[in-house]
Parts: sequence; structure tokens; C-alpha cells
Amino acid sequence: MIDREQERGTMRAITGMLTAIIALSAPALVHAEPADAPAIRLNQHAVLAAPGQTAILIAPEQSPIDWQLIDAAGKRVASGKTAAFGADRHSGQSVHRITFNAARLSGPGYRLTAGSATSRPFSVRPAPYGPLKRAAFNFFYQQRAGVPIDARFAGGERWARPAGHAGETASCVGGRDEFGNDWPRCTYRPDVSGG
Repeated sequence: MIDREQERGTMRAITGMLTAIIALSAPALVHAEPADAPAIRLNQHAVLAAPGQTAILIAPEQSPIDWQLIDAAGKRVASGKTAAFGADRHSGQSVHRITFNAARLSGPGYRLTAGSATSRPFSVRPAPYGPLKRAAFNFFYQQRAGVPIDARFAGGERWARPAGHAGETASCVGGRDEFGNDWPRCTYRPDVSGG
């Protein structure tokens, strides 16, 4: 049985790794914008069914712009004016903030419109991140090398595979490296089975 302190330590480690991955990826994501990216940006996974949800509008106007929230049937369920934020120092784009109340909304097919821009369809759900902890553990389980990955724990047959790096040995680094360090060769081959 896993003790609670070990479990907390594991969760802190996973949270730290995910934070690092997101932080390291963020600069690349800002500069790798697809040509068909909509001018209204919001969470593509789902929006939390709660007040104070935010979307970002890319627009050069300096004054507020009228916006509408449209449901899957095409009915307007909310409206308001954007808050002009101005130039974003990270993206270099002129942005507006759209804040809306999704507390009484639920389901797929919502869209935001502002000026001539329309968002991609999105869902509103009460707990969009409920499966995140399990998904993170599943990701790290599938990254394991020295054990077989079992379909019942990995999410299906397509993710199953035998153990990787079984019965491997490695030779020691030897010679001069690119930094001028001289590494002596060793006479043994360490067992690196399991990765």
C-alpha cells in the first residue's frame, strides 16, 4: 500500500513536470500560430460551467466591441462588451478580454462572436478537468520502459506493448567529447535493462 506522504510527493512531482512542460511549450505555441486560427481564443477542451469565464479576442480596435454567446441552436444566451487590453507583450497582438457567465450553461456547440469574428464551437461542462489526474498518471505509465504496458491500465489495446529495453547492456563513453573533455574507456558493460 502506498503511504499518503509518498502519494503527495508523487503528485507534487507530476504537477511540477506538467508545469515545466507547459512553461517550456508556451513560447513555442505563441509563435507557431496556424493560419486558420480564429480571432477569438478560449479553452478548446471545455469551458467550466461557472461565472467569470474568459476568452481573448485578437482585434486592432482600441474601444470595446460588442460580443454575443450563441448556443448550439443559434440562440443568443449572453452578450456584452469586450474589455480592450491593448498590445500583449508576449504575442505582439492587440487583444480584448471577453468575460462571460457560464454558470447556468451546459452542453456542446457554444460559440462566441465579437464584431466579425466567431470562435470555434466549444462545450460548457461542470467538471471539464475531472479526468486530468488519471490522464496524467496514464501518460506517465505509458512512458515506462522496463515493464510491459498492459491494455487494461493504459486505456486500450492500441497502447499496450511489451517491456522495452529488456536485457540491454551499454558501453562506457570514451575519447574526447565536443567540449574537450577526455573520457577514459572502461573495461565493463553495465546492465541497463529496463531503461
